[in-house]
Amino acid sequence: MKSKTIFGLLAFLLVIFISLLFIPDDKPLKIISSPKIYSILRSSELEAFKIEFLVNKNDTYHFNKEYISSVSLNSELDEEIISLTINDISFGNGTYTYANEEYYLVEFKLKIGFNTDDYLIDFNKTYLSIEYNNSEELKLFIGEFNYVFNDDINNEISVSNLSSTVFEIDGINTVSGIYIELNNISNENLIINRFSLGSNTIEFNNYFLSEIYVEPDLFTEVKEILLVDEYNYKSSSNIIEQTILLRENQSITLYVPLNYIGDIDYIHRFYFEIEYENNLGKNSLIIDDFPYISTSNFQENLEDEYIIYEIPN
Repeated sequence: MKSKTIFGLLAFLLVIFISLLFIPDDKPLKIISSPKIYSILRSSELEAFKIEFLVNKNDTYHFNKEYISSVSLNSELDEEIISLTINDISFGNGTYTYANEEYYLVEFKLKIGFNTDDYLIDFNKTYLSIEYNNSEELKLFIGEFNYVFNDDINNEISVSNLSSTVFEIDGINTVSGIYIELNNISNENLIINRFSLGSNTIEFNNYFLSEIYVEPDLFTEVKEILLVDEYNYKSSSNIIEQTILLRENQSITLYVPLNYIGDIDYIHRFYFEIEYENNLGKNSLIIDDFPYISTSNFQENLEDEYIIYEIPN
C-alpha cells in the first residue's frame, strides 16, 4: 500500500513537471540599447557594420531574419530613411546581467542598401527600424550615425604611423587625441589646414593641431603633450584652420586633441579627413575607421545611458 502511494505521488509530480515544460514563456521581450557614435567609412562594396543589443530572449522570431521583411536607419522624425540589408544575425557567447536579469548579446550585421562613390549619411539621432512579416515594427534608438562613401585614391599623402591617446570620462575610456605621421609623396609642397572627425558632436580641436617630435604614450594627458596648464574637452574650435608646411618628399608627425560637445562622451572608432592645399587648391585625405579602443558598448559605467524596450507577447 505504501509503495503504491509513493508511486502515485511520483507519477503526479512527473505529470506536473511535464506540464510545466509546455507552459509558454509569457515574460515580455526586453531589448537594451546602449547609444553610441557610429563613424564609418565605406571602403568596399562588401563592407558591413554591426549594431548590438542586449536581449532577455534568444529564441524569439524577432532575431530570425527569415521573419524580417525590411530593415532601415531612420532619422529622428523619419525625414530620411536609409534602407539596409541583413548579412547575419547572431548571438554572442555568454550572458550579461543587468538589474538581476540575464541578457544575451545579439549582433545585427548590416549593409547600406545602395551603392555610390560620394555620399554622406549623418543622423544626429538615429533609429534602427525593423519590420516583420506579421506587420509588427520595432524602432530602436542607437545614437548618432555617420557613414561616408568615398572611393577617391589620394596620391599625394600617405600615412606611416597612427595611434591615439585616451582618457577617462565618468569611468569610460575614450579617445583624447590622435598622433599621426604623414608623408608627402607628391612633387610639391603641401599645406595642412585642418582635421575633421566623422561626427557631429565630437570634433578635433584644430587650434591645438601641432607638430610634435615624440610619440606620446597611450595614457599621456593632453595637457602634457601640448605643454599647457589645463585642457578643456568641452570647448569648440572647429572653424579654425592652420598652415602647417609638409615639404615635398618629407614627413611630419602631428598631434590633435578631441573636443566632446554633445551628449555622448565617448568614441572608440571613427574615420576622419585631413584637409590640405596643393598647387591647384584644396584637397583632402580620408583615413579609414578603425578601433582606437577595443571595448564593449555594454558595461556597468554605461548603464545609466541604457534605453530599455519592453515588447509584450
